[in-house]
Amino acid sequence: MRRRGHGSSGCGVPYRHPGSDGGIQGCEQRVHCYHHRWRKAEEGRYVESIHKDTGGRHFKNKKKSETREALLQRNVRILSSIAKSILPVKDDTLVLLVANPVDILTQLFQEISGIPRERVFGSGTFLDTMRLRTELSMRYNIAATHIHTYIVGMHGDLQIPLWGVGNVASVPVEEFFRLTEKDKKAIGDAARDKAYKIISAKGSTYYGIGACVAKLSAGFTQNRHQIYQLSTWHPQYGCYLSWPAVVSKKGVSGIVPVALTVKETEIVKKAAATIRFGVKNALNPKKSKL
Repeated sequence: MRRRGHGSSGCGVPYRHPGSDGGIQGCEQRVHCYHHRWRKAEEGRYVESIHKDTGGRHFKNKKKSETREALLQRNVRILSSIAKSILPVKDDTLVLLVANPVDILTQLFQEISGIPRERVFGSGTFLDTMRLRTELSMRYNIAATHIHTYIVGMHGDLQIPLWGVGNVASVPVEEFFRLTEKDKKAIGDAARDKAYKIISAKGSTYYGIGACVAKLSAGFTQNRHQIYQLSTWHPQYGCYLSWPAVVSKKGVSGIVPVALTVKETEIVKKAAATIRFGVKNALNPKKSKL
């Protein structure tokens, strides 16, 4: 196979070569370029096919140092008006929420619209999970595509990496990377706080979440039956929660039964309680108590 540089045959999409010193390189192989071109075109086509109707109403961006919960009250009225205005919808309609606090807003949208739970979902901790895998990849020079670990809970300060169930080539993540408690905290904090650093630097996180929306949209519309970390209904906790779920053209077809440690369970329960309170407070702000 002939090598290609960044000339007319290069796709310009950066990638990390497995086993490299961690530097970002351009695409070098012709077939790789064709793959990237096809992928970009296909995902773009599917994203463009998704109907987006906010009637000129836009969710407010998160301000610097503002919590996602504080953002809720600024966005809930907009969400309600959008949810009511799109009805009625076809039976095969899928709704993907990409606004913060995403877990709370996703449940609110489902309750207001009445669209079946399996067809309403949010971006959840999908981007956070990608950031976690990228952080591990950059620190230890292992391709992120071979790192299988997840972040669950409530997107934001109550999200938690599941170190105990992650693996690299079937070897537990903790064992493969020889992670100490200090390492896990530093890596988890880096993944969680990445959004705040990006917002502080340039005002918003458009590109990261945009790439996630493209991938999620293609996963649903192409009926891939892949597992993504979405904000979806979790019957055990009685609310929407960011959790690994199987997706298809019919929506969320099931959640992954993940085994949690005692500490992880405590954080997830706290996240679920916060989400339930947020939903209740948004619907009845004067009557809610956490």
